[in-house]
Amino acid sequence: MGDGESGGDDYTIRFYEPSERDGFLGLYRSVMGPATEAWFRWKYEENPYVAHVPVVVAVDEADGVVAARPQVPFRMQAGGTRTLALRFGDTIVHEDHRRRGLFTRTTAFAMDYYSGQQPRFAFNFPNSLSEPGYRNVGGELVQELVTHYRVHDLGSVLGEGSLPVSDGLADVGTRLVSAARAAERTIRRVDPDGSVVRYEEPPAERLAELASRSSDRRVHAVRDAAFFRWRFANPRWSYDTYILERGATQVAALVAGTATTERGTVTNLMEPVPLPPDGRETDAMRTLLAAVVEDLSDSDLVAVAGGTIDPSLLRRFGFLPDDRRPLSLGASPSRQIVYDLADAGEQAWRVGGLDIREPENWALTFSEHDSR
Repeated sequence: MGDGESGGDDYTIRFYEPSERDGFLGLYRSVMGPATEAWFRWKYEENPYVAHVPVVVAVDEADGVVAARPQVPFRMQAGGTRTLALRFGDTIVHEDHRRRGLFTRTTAFAMDYYSGQQPRFAFNFPNSLSEPGYRNVGGELVQELVTHYRVHDLGSVLGEGSLPVSDGLADVGTRLVSAARAAERTIRRVDPDGSVVRYEEPPAERLAELASRSSDRRVHAVRDAAFFRWRFANPRWSYDTYILERGATQVAALVAGTATTERGTVTNLMEPVPLPPDGRETDAMRTLLAAVVEDLSDSDLVAVAGGTIDPSLLRRFGFLPDDRRPLSLGASPSRQIVYDLADAGEQAWRVGGLDIREPENWALTFSEHDSR
């Protein structure tokens, strides 16, 4: 397709140009919600992994930018290999230009452009409406990524009308109260294994040093200092880092991101550092969770995504999964889709000896999952 292509309806499909920032933001606000220039700069212009702005647009001669297909580059590790990868974002189409193939055309343009170039694969977590479109351009389902929630305010996780049975709300409330009481007992029983120090600005160099101790060979973002500086500069969220210290030695960390949303005050436990091997429970993670959960008592909702923290440990601290009752009454796991961008000289669907279609080969956290 080259640098751009025109097709039916006189749309031009190409990469975003700097003069179109207002047009992109206006489109985004009309379809997705609030967006600021600071957020756009952080997410797309200041990304440390590519030199261009990785946003494909569809331009109409009269209306300007009427569709956008953004992607976020990551430096990823798979087995012993490091490679560039893309997390596809939401394809945005103006309501007056829908049902004209722009979703497929902008996605196909991105796939065609990046195929055989440095990005080795792409992945994303589409909603039920857009997933069929992504599957039609070659995406394959990897897994349902379970999220665990510690709920302090029921309305923060279950929306109005989400409960299909009359006694659902009572069931949810009972389970949440039981989980909270069990967590309080767990916190009291944890014998502090060192001291937990809270940092209001993520210390990138310290986190990178801790991350370098990980031996996890599953697919995940490379956690170097550049990653931590960029990823936790998102202006929509504030990030606190909790580091477990034993004397002069820093042992492990948890990064938490907090924002006020339509759900209330929401905190996401972005990731443990270093990644625990296979998500196994450790003394350090037990100590960190006890300190962090106690510190976050004012949040309406605390969430953890993926399998990098042991689910049984999360349950003991009052977190419940969204793939089981009661939370499955009003929430559901994210579905991960992956796309192979290999050129003809590479083995399809394999990176660093790992099949990227297999769920056990991934170690994802909120940091790769979305823009929280």
